[in-house]
Amino acid sequence: MLVFVVAVWKLGPDWSSMLESATTLAPVSGESWGAYLFFVVVLIGAQMTPYEMFFFSSGAVESRWRPKDLVEMRVNVIGFPLGGLLAVAIQAVAFLVFFERGIQVGHISQTALPVAVTLGKLVVPVAALDLEREWHEVVEGEVARGFAQSTQR
Repeated sequence: MLVFVVAVWKLGPDWSSMLESATTLAPVSGESWGAYLFFVVVLIGAQMTPYEMFFFSSGAVESRWRPKDLVEMRVNVIGFPLGGLLAVAIQAVAFLVFFERGIQVGHISQTALPVAVTLGKLVVPVAALDLEREWHEVVEGEVARGFAQSTQR
């Protein structure tokens, strides 16, 4: 996923323009306020996932952590802000590549396209493998949750 951070850096955006765009509270031309507010809620929810703390805490109880486990778990917490940085990088590189060219994204498979445009086709397998790993983690989590719910009935 770090290839997205590298891609943003390589694109060399006008950081002040990006900050202004990110902090302008109005839909772009052609979008309704309803669609704009929907995306505001979705993006804030994706960036600020408070459930991670509850999930992490419940894991501590479930796994019966001991005081000796705290050092390792405190180091693991670094992943939360790193995940936020990577999510922002994906959004930023997509904006820089797609928006400027007027490209409409219609499928999740287009996620790696900005990396290919910016860093070349040889980097796409790296991004694709990581996206594939992320996808499997999501699917496995959903399957596990579905199984747990079905056994509780």
